[in-house]
Amino acid sequence: MSPVAEIFAAFDNSPTKLSRAIGVKVQTVFDWSKAPVNIPEWRRAAVLDAVRKTAAVLSPETMAYLGAKPAKRTRKPADATSIAA
Repeated sequence: MSPVAEIFAAFDNSPTKLSRAIGVKVQTVFDWSKAPVNIPEWRRAAVLDAVRKTAAVLSPETMAYLGAKPAKRTRKPADATSIAA
């Protein structure tokens, strides 16, 4: 699934829902759904904010497409039993 298709799926494939979430005209968002049109780079931050507000879970590739920085991996603390005395 393309990043744009995945984003639309997170909003029930509704250009209206996505347009309301980011505050742009429905026609603008509808145009993004047409191949080969993509979401303009300068609009992706607003879409990313809307995705985060809905708590939608998107693939890492789609999050990267929207400009999200990869989540930092945290190290597990060393097990106390594995530390040599």
